[in-house]
Amino acid sequence: DSLGVESTLSATDSTKDFAYSSSGQFTLELAGLLANEDLAVVDGGGQALGGGPSDASGDATLTITTTGSHNAFIITNDAPTISNLGPTTTQDVATVELSADVDDASFPKLGGDSVDVAFYDGDTDAQIGSTQTVSSASTVTQSETYSTNGQKSFYVEATDQYGATKTSSTVTFTL
Repeated sequence: DSLGVESTLSATDSTKDFAYSSSGQFTLELAGLLANEDLAVVDGGGQALGGGPSDASGDATLTITTTGSHNAFIITNDAPTISNLGPTTTQDVATVELSADVDDASFPKLGGDSVDVAFYDGDTDAQIGSTQTVSSASTVTQSETYSTNGQKSFYVEATDQYGATKTSSTVTFTL
């Protein structure tokens, strides 16, 4: 196994930070990074190789889980964003289309990012429908058929391929 680290490391410059050849998982301890950041380690094609958070002083212990020989890039792993959840008003149909806009600042970095999006019932936390995956800013929709009238609620959870998760606030509407 071998490791070669560049003299300057940055999670924001899109240049190779280190190269490695490994037959097993390993950890890499680094100092002098940005403080309190979720960091991902990816190859030039954007494949996740590992990652971990930096602490308040910019120190990080990154766990590298992908074996083989790789040029590795450290990137700031921005959590996905969720906005414009709907509906928020009274609906007069039993089948309602739930929607949310999902974006991730990591979409354009290196090989990109993918985000798994799931809708959940705001009262029971049960998942509504199936998880959907997006790789660019998108409006994600999920149809749900309700059997009773009254106040309904839902929320959305988005998790990127590097492990950052964002959960929306709960939205209510009346049926």
